[in-house]
Amino acid sequence: DNNKLYTKSSRQLYRNHPLIIALDNEHYGLLEHPLAQHLIERKWKLYRPFYYFPRILSFSLLLVSTFYALMMPAPNIETSSNSVSLSITTTIAVRWITVVLSIINLLKSFLEIILFRGFRALFAQLFGLITFLSTVIAFTPFKSTANEFISWQWQLTAFSVLIQWFNIAVMHRSVPILGQFFVMVESV
Repeated sequence: DNNKLYTKSSRQLYRNHPLIIALDNEHYGLLEHPLAQHLIERKWKLYRPFYYFPRILSFSLLLVSTFYALMMPAPNIETSSNSVSLSITTTIAVRWITVVLSIINLLKSFLEIILFRGFRALFAQLFGLITFLSTVIAFTPFKSTANEFISWQWQLTAFSVLIQWFNIAVMHRSVPILGQFFVMVESV
């Protein structure tokens, strides 16, 4: 009977955490206490893989999709003979790698929504969902030849790559080394 939580609300449990209360009330001196420092260090060691793994997945998706969008010619433009072209197997592999990475990121986003019983950061999570969903639609091969795009698909590919860059900027605001630079650029 004593092992039950006083509430089942994850938001209430989060808000009542001692470190969050100290931050909300601007008692930054309490965060410098050795016990609080040890707790933060232990928590960071435990949750570091869960923190960086989604960012690495999103960044690899960005790199692969940007590479593909830059290497594939637009469907309405004739390519010159000196342009670089990818083989059909490379094209198919890159497209399916992009689709799989997007689906993994979509599942991660849905899992966050389910685990936290709703949106934690509404804008960032909706932006991520739109980004990954548009990437899945843009890179799924709909034609019989895998290295050709439908015209609307090419436009959606360009849109999805653009918003992936914005999504990376939104995600990297919270990374300790790079985050301060993204916040500075946003404030300008």
